[in-house]
Amino acid sequence: MKKMKHIKRRILLILITSIITSVSLPTMTLGSSEIQKSTDTILIIDLFGYIVCPTDEDPIKPEETGQLKIIQNRDAKFVDIEVSLKDMSFYYHTISVEKEFFLDSKGCFMIRYEIDDPLKGFFMEIKCLTHITLCNLAFDNSICQFNYDGILDKGFDNFELISTIEPLTSMTHLEMPRNYDVSSNEIRQTILLQQKNSLFIDNKNYFKKIETQSPLSAITFTNYGIVHENWIRYDHWIGKILHPTQLPAYWETETDIDIAIRRNHAHESQVKSDLQYYNRDQIELGHGYSRNILAYEMVCHGDETPIEGTWYLWTHEYVLWLWPFWYVWVWAHTGTITPSEIEALWYHSVQGNVEIDVKPWNTIVFADVCCGYTDSSSGMSQAWVDNGAEAFIGATITVPVCDGDYLINDEIMWAFWEELCENGGTVSSATIALCNTPYGISANWNLGDEWKIMGNQYAILS
Repeated sequence: MKKMKHIKRRILLILITSIITSVSLPTMTLGSSEIQKSTDTILIIDLFGYIVCPTDEDPIKPEETGQLKIIQNRDAKFVDIEVSLKDMSFYYHTISVEKEFFLDSKGCFMIRYEIDDPLKGFFMEIKCLTHITLCNLAFDNSICQFNYDGILDKGFDNFELISTIEPLTSMTHLEMPRNYDVSSNEIRQTILLQQKNSLFIDNKNYFKKIETQSPLSAITFTNYGIVHENWIRYDHWIGKILHPTQLPAYWETETDIDIAIRRNHAHESQVKSDLQYYNRDQIELGHGYSRNILAYEMVCHGDETPIEGTWYLWTHEYVLWLWPFWYVWVWAHTGTITPSEIEALWYHSVQGNVEIDVKPWNTIVFADVCCGYTDSSSGMSQAWVDNGAEAFIGATITVPVCDGDYLINDEIMWAFWEELCENGGTVSSATIALCNTPYGISANWNLGDEWKIMGNQYAILS
């Protein structure tokens, strides 16, 4: 049976190739009262966010709080992390740090730290501006997913992490997020608004399925469809954000997808966490669960030329709209997800009686990204298909997102999923359908030229 296909596969090699992965395997202890004391606490940030339990009737638990501690490891190239929530604590040890500099022509810059532990599903970004520091993190405890943000009223000019950490990698980008002078309270209120309005979950099909499922089933199977929408446009004339908020309706009505999820302007940490959490199988002594992303769509910026298919995630935060002045504060940041970072998400491990498999088995990936497809041996297409994805669909050209107020990416999204789901088409016929949209015809799009498929072009979404 198709749902069992990825359970039966046994790959005993843990695949971790990302530059952000620690050279020694970190450990996590849930609910423990102690953390290995190494040196000093570098940073403490109060957190606010929400918890996602996708199989609950109310899957989003808002207004959660907690505290983050970053602790200096004995080795200056690594840190230890402690996250304290209301009822539990999470500890992650010996996590490597990647540092990026964003510099503009005027000499203004931002420092960004990426602190990830893919083997334990912990992902975090810290962004240091001149007078303020922002962080966001995403992780899970196998049952629920945790999403938090934090704000600190000091920036890189007195931020101790810069002097105490010696990151394994550093990169400099000649680009700069827009950063206007606003208070941390304004930023907090904006992020809270985003947290309430950026995540959409439809799990009606899941509850229909469990009504007919035997309570004696040893393994529970849940199929997901996920969209990450990381491009939005603010229209100053009509005073609203133009971005799609719908899920592809055909997922729930025409396929085996049990739970459909859409995130707008997701952070890099949330994207990585979603891809792992919803693709995890965990079996112990014949009992456990299998989660599988059957359909996945990414909408974001990409490369100008088909180099490796890197994804650039822009997050936008809007604070204020005052008529008639139309004052709006925008903070935009480019989070970069490379093929090697996608590769680092997938692994298989056996520890005692517990077997964990995190792979994109059977996933159909639709990359609505400029130059998202590449024939490179280390490209984004390969990072998915070589690790079990059924098919990867992407463009070899730049893809316009809108024409005025008309959202082109909505048009091609609906055409693709309608053909694949409602019409029972293949990946190939669905790609031809998006090429035959009004814009696709005007742009002379063709399968095999402007849009390509890697993997099984005859795959269907059942």
